[in-house]
Amino acid sequence: MMEKLWNPRNSQRQQDRQMRIVFVFLTIILIIIFLTPFYFIVTDPQAPRITHLSSEAQNFRVSPNHEYVTSDWKLTFSVENTDNVYRFLYESINADMLDKDRTVVVASAHHPSFSQGTNTVTDLVLKFRNTLCSISELDENDSNNGGNSSGNAAVSISMRWKLSIYGGSEPRSRYNGLNVNCNGKIVFSFNNSKEIDVSFADDDDGHRCDAHLVRI
Repeated sequence: MMEKLWNPRNSQRQQDRQMRIVFVFLTIILIIIFLTPFYFIVTDPQAPRITHLSSEAQNFRVSPNHEYVTSDWKLTFSVENTDNVYRFLYESINADMLDKDRTVVVASAHHPSFSQGTNTVTDLVLKFRNTLCSISELDENDSNNGGNSSGNAAVSISMRWKLSIYGGSEPRSRYNGLNVNCNGKIVFSFNNSKEIDVSFADDDDGHRCDAHLVRI
């Protein structure tokens, strides 16, 4: 009886069986690891993309010496490929200085989330408070650059802004990081007629939105 229990052949068979189980288990793990990237490539939705951008100036104020600007800008933009709920996280808005080596954080914006849908339109209000901007006097006869032919000296103010969209409500979502960088430049001029010319340029896809706004 003891010889049957301690038979070396039985022990070898048990070892072989255990090795086969371990081998099958490791093979399954390797197959899963190998196929996982292909699964995300096939099933993962395309990153969101901004397709339209417009602006509306609100509460625009400028200091008497044209050095500081106080304004609220309402941005309206459409987003494609929002198969998930994407949230907008705050992004600093930087004023582009004349000397290029002084950049001041002038505002932060918050937006809760985008609603689900293939084309989502949302509003975002950016607040500029006592913002020192890149300011240059324009030739009053230069109508292409915002000048005023009526003799009122115009002033051009240039700001750079960055709109970033973060997506994915799931912790392991592919879009938990930065997806869309919409780097643009706000250029607006004002004169004694209280008119504002605003130009938006989306550096990513070449979309450009020009608008003629009236000071509120």
